[in-house]
Amino acid sequence: MSLDPETLFKTNEVLVRLMALAPDEVGKKHYHSCLFETVICVEGEIALFVVGNGHSQVLLPGQQASVPSPLAHWLENRRPTPARYILAQSGGAYDFLPLV
Repeated sequence: MSLDPETLFKTNEVLVRLMALAPDEVGKKHYHSCLFETVICVEGEIALFVVGNGHSQVLLPGQQASVPSPLAHWLENRRPTPARYILAQSGGAYDFLPLV
């Protein structure tokens, strides 16, 4: 299985990709200035963290969660096997603003 992102659909306002997290990978903490982001777990288990709410939401295959802008967030794969998910972003031009 490739861990490289695969673009499924792209316009000026929408970006949908099939993404993957390696075993035990922690994604970068970031936010978006105007994007609404939805994560749909396809395979494995993904933990979604949103800064300010104090807990994570664990997604299993078929489950989804959304993060509105500009809330900072990140994903984690806490399992020893890869996790795959669909990432749908909409509402404006794509940006990825890392937390420092």
